[in-house]
Amino acid sequence: MKIAQIVSLEESVPPQSKNGLEFVVSWLTEELVKRGHKVTLFAPANSKTKAKLVSIFPHGTVEIKKMVWGWRKGVFSEWNTAKAMSKQKEFDIIHTHTGTIFQFAPFINKPIIYTTHGPCSDGFRKKYLSQKKYQKYFKFALEQYRKINYVNISQHQQNDFLKCKKYYFKKHTTIHNGIPVEKFQFNNNPENYLFYLGYINQDKGADIAVRIAKKLKMKLILAGGVYGQEKFFKEKIKPYLNKNIKYIGPVNFQEKVKLLKNATALLNPVAWHEPFGLVPVEAQACGTPVVAFNKGAMLEIIKHNKTGFVVENEKEMIDVVKNINKINRKDCREWVEKNFSVEKMVDEYEKLYKKLIKK
Repeated sequence: MKIAQIVSLEESVPPQSKNGLEFVVSWLTEELVKRGHKVTLFAPANSKTKAKLVSIFPHGTVEIKKMVWGWRKGVFSEWNTAKAMSKQKEFDIIHTHTGTIFQFAPFINKPIIYTTHGPCSDGFRKKYLSQKKYQKYFKFALEQYRKINYVNISQHQQNDFLKCKKYYFKKHTTIHNGIPVEKFQFNNNPENYLFYLGYINQDKGADIAVRIAKKLKMKLILAGGVYGQEKFFKEKIKPYLNKNIKYIGPVNFQEKVKLLKNATALLNPVAWHEPFGLVPVEAQACGTPVVAFNKGAMLEIIKHNKTGFVVENEKEMIDVVKNINKINRKDCREWVEKNFSVEKMVDEYEKLYKKLIKK
């Protein structure tokens, strides 16, 4: 099959020092190429891929500190999608990982798949779509939205999007993200520390992680970028830092794997309904159990009492960390191998591609 893969221009594929959807797109793209498909990736020029790379900018716009020529950063991603659409005749199917596809939908005559990596924003539905006085004005836009084949990355996320089924969410399925399990080294003999990996902010629960480590009197390593949350870091994180609780900043892929595999457990005290959660899956691939709050897709990606614990509050999190050695690290690895491999993810995307191309 001839497949277009489109991302925003925020980050290279794969990203340099963060986790996220660009890793998933990279793993998906490389496996499709390995299977003999002709894939074109529309991404920043510093991306690394065996697919054909088409770029309109040398690097991710995250590196732009201010507007360029009066353009907001999002304009680059819109032009990236426009570039892909100008070549649509070259493809059997168009797979996008960015919402910039919608305004081009009227001009596309190929099947479109949109993987929804982010949460469903329900404000637009509540304020406009559900109000009869506005519905006639959105008729044209919603006709375009209905053309899209949506892929949700968890059942929890799909349940959120189903609130919009009355208006546009007509064609949809769920495909969990997959990771290259072989790149995450299994370790059955961890060191004695807890690990937190993610943005240093309240949504990700970095403040909860440091409080739990302090109460447990355990070592904790925090890794991840602050990214505009300097006030939060100063007030909620810095007062807890000492010889046992350390903040090391962002880490690259190799550093991440080393820290994950050697941790006693990964703390994932997310305070929002995260649509998926790559880090918990990556931790389990290394054999490291995950302790998470019951938010978003956590119960889909963690097998409670088998590969970690999904709890309701800080007290419960403290209690289960005390019993973390009850988790068999081999069970964590096997869980990911069976359910969250790149091969499984790509198998499901291939089935969807073929189904849509035949229509």
